[in-house]
Amino acid sequence: LRSSPPERGSDILRRASTNFEHAARVSPWLGYAWLRLGWVSWELGDHSRALSATQEALRKDPNSRQAAIQLAHMLAATQQHGELKEVAVRFQQLEPRSSLGWFWEALAWQEEGGLERAIELYQRAVEHDPGNFTALFNLAGLLRQEGRLQEAAQAYALTHDALVQLETVAAVLQALQHTRPSHDVATGITELAR
Repeated sequence: LRSSPPERGSDILRRASTNFEHAARVSPWLGYAWLRLGWVSWELGDHSRALSATQEALRKDPNSRQAAIQLAHMLAATQQHGELKEVAVRFQQLEPRSSLGWFWEALAWQEEGGLERAIELYQRAVEHDPGNFTALFNLAGLLRQEGRLQEAAQAYALTHDALVQLETVAAVLQALQHTRPSHDVATGITELAR
């Protein structure tokens, strides 16, 4: 039996924040501590501290995919487009086969009003991942906005196809989880991909 009431989520986050801050101070080279401090700070609503800690995590480990992704999401959410472009270009070099870097750069250009450049970058994101339905949807919207209706219709159709595929995969995964032991789910995904 507990002698004290159970902790609420925010209490746990505050305690985690204190612990990660201590770990980062004691061992400043630990990029992971900075990364977790950034995430917890974000969840607590301290966006300035979150950005600062996540940037520090990326300085400690410039090749950290996880830190770059976390920082990009934070920069996009706080509308820091110039810095988002820098992280996006860096991520393109770090993960050249990923569509994320192209997507983030496109998003920054779109938010700044550079629509033609955003269209080019969304197209690049889709070339890297034809199933990136957010890039497809944003591309379709920009093409429509620019009066390129035929291209927009094609992009909307591809968006629909990508969402249908995603829904199909989700349904199959759900069925696999209910009918097979969990270790067989990975095998089911592999079979589905064939």
